[in-house]
Amino acid sequence: MITKARHLIWATILITALGPPSEGLAQVQLPEPGTRVRAHLVGGRARPVGVVEAWRADTLFLRIGQRHTELALPLGSLTSLEVSEGRRRGPGFPLGFLVGAASFGLMALGTTDNISAAGGDATSAVVILAVIGGALGGVIGALIPVERWRQLPLETNNP
Repeated sequence: MITKARHLIWATILITALGPPSEGLAQVQLPEPGTRVRAHLVGGRARPVGVVEAWRADTLFLRIGQRHTELALPLGSLTSLEVSEGRRRGPGFPLGFLVGAASFGLMALGTTDNISAAGGDATSAVVILAVIGGALGGVIGALIPVERWRQLPLETNNP
């Protein structure tokens, strides 16, 4: 966690030192302090997520992580900014179902020789285990919360 914060701090220092192209300044309607945001920076590597502490003229100040590391982001270094719309449960069901069904189905395929030798129907066993795995995977996928993001428009004004 500390390494990630250090990378974000170094990325901010580099972006501040190098700066964006001087052709325009990013103008954005920033969210209120206390809002959880995700920033996409020039270069596309770092995507810090944090809570807006404050913003002044051309800089956005974020509180990052549990250690409350403050990160200063020049507005010109932003390629996009997203606001969290909260975490919701449920949208992971389809993916969880597919992963569970595939996993259990493949495990059952590995034992078809044993099932057939015991006099059972291997195809039925594969289907039943795939359905059971799909149901378990779907329930697990539905219980995992997913954060939703809304993108704020960034405009570039060329003088």
